[in-house]
Amino acid sequence: MRKRNLVIIFFDIIPLVSIFSVLLSNCLTSALFEGENCTVRLTHEEGRCIKVRDCQYALRLIRSRRNPGVCGFKGNDPLVCCPLSSKMEELPGTLSVTKCMGYDDILIERLFLSEQVPLHKFSHMAAIGKHATYIPWLCGGSLISYNFVLSAAHCAYNQEYKEAQWIRLGVFDLNNTIEANHRTVKISQIYTHPNYKYPSYYYDNALFKMDKNYYAYKPACLHPYHNLPHENLLIIGWTNESYSGTTRGYILNATLSLVDRKTCAKRYKSVAKTRKLKSGILDEIQICASDANTCQGDSGGPLHYRVDPKSSRQGHFVIAGITSFGKPCGRKNSIGVYTRVSAFIGWIEDIVWRQNEDNLEPDDFDIDIEYS
Repeated sequence: MRKRNLVIIFFDIIPLVSIFSVLLSNCLTSALFEGENCTVRLTHEEGRCIKVRDCQYALRLIRSRRNPGVCGFKGNDPLVCCPLSSKMEELPGTLSVTKCMGYDDILIERLFLSEQVPLHKFSHMAAIGKHATYIPWLCGGSLISYNFVLSAAHCAYNQEYKEAQWIRLGVFDLNNTIEANHRTVKISQIYTHPNYKYPSYYYDNALFKMDKNYYAYKPACLHPYHNLPHENLLIIGWTNESYSGTTRGYILNATLSLVDRKTCAKRYKSVAKTRKLKSGILDEIQICASDANTCQGDSGGPLHYRVDPKSSRQGHFVIAGITSFGKPCGRKNSIGVYTRVSAFIGWIEDIVWRQNEDNLEPDDFDIDIEYS
């Protein structure tokens, strides 16, 4: 039995070795030697370049059909970046999957393109606002724990409104200030990804920590793998921009289809090699999807899918991407680009759950601060 398992593992590794060869052939100048320091691909932690057979972390990734990333070769043996820290014994994505099991999301119905969405269907949707005398809600976001919202890094700050200060939860219509279930809360801390550099479109993700835990709203889950289980994904957001002669402040949703990197790169050829997209579209950290594209007011909002609830009464949403940038909104066949959540799953887990969990007391009965 043991011999059979080893054979299975061996044949599982072979396709990944081929992947390693392809990756290395595209970036020979960055190849490392055995024993050199490196950065772990999925978690961005410090590691060391060693043989794949000597790294239990890499072998566990391979067994779960995930690519640990190659850092070089020694003869015919692929080298992988193996984490140095003992905390890395847990695979990236494991913690978020465990947390997801505790989120008892409600069963939702089938969604339709550009359908106005009842509030309770997307209880994880958040709006991010700025300023102190009134609040322009400029970005969307996703509640991923009881005190953290995941959004785009470019939503954390802009020149006109400065740093983001507020999060609104439980709101369907941003123009309606008297909705019963909404809450406006103070942002206590913002974590932008350390590799994000404005105005670049790369590493466009950030975490917004709220001042308390809010258990009245159900968080969404995170997709921990590079491959996506569906060809069609959902976007939701408040379409604050005017198009088709109307201005909307309520939540809409749309169904998008995945677009391959080559097609997406052609669409954004004019942006490539500029400061915003100097290396073109990077499939490793970005997702492209097409149809009725989101608008500027939807920046930071989720690209996600619903877990099929047929086997139980419950269903929940899983976030695969973060709305980053795109062509004019509401146009057919426009392509949007989304930050790939799985590429940053280790960084997200470390901040949301390892560094910050259980340090806040729940408080669902505070009086909200409202500005009109």
